[in-house]
Amino acid sequence: MRRTSFAIVRVFIAGLALTMSVTTVTSVAGSTGGPPYETTQTSRRRKPDTKARVTRAMIIEAQQRLADLGYWIEGTDGKWNAASKHGLIAFQKVEGRPRTGKLTVAELQALNAASRPIPRETGFAHVEVDLKRQVL
Repeated sequence: MRRTSFAIVRVFIAGLALTMSVTTVTSVAGSTGGPPYETTQTSRRRKPDTKARVTRAMIIEAQQRLADLGYWIEGTDGKWNAASKHGLIAFQKVEGRPRTGKLTVAELQALNAASRPIPRETGFAHVEVDLKRQVL
């Protein structure tokens, strides 16, 4: 007796689609004297698109969000410049994220979910330095 089943499974994880195809073949040995059963499984997965293209609208959104959170950047003109990169690095330091300075879809999602850092001292104008996270 031989049974074959085939399935295509589509899974959505964090907005990314993964497609898997699984083939299972089960054979039960008759008079051949072999093992009572054999199972063979093959699986093929398509990798998620980790290099999603960052559009100008996404850059403007990220720059606006960085400015709203209080990070010093030059402007929200849609051009990713050195000031924008340094603002993103400062955000990554404060949030404990890897310091890449590269705007990705994941970084934009983190920016949108973040809240403005709260100073330790209140009541007067001052500058705080966090040596552990290396931010001003």
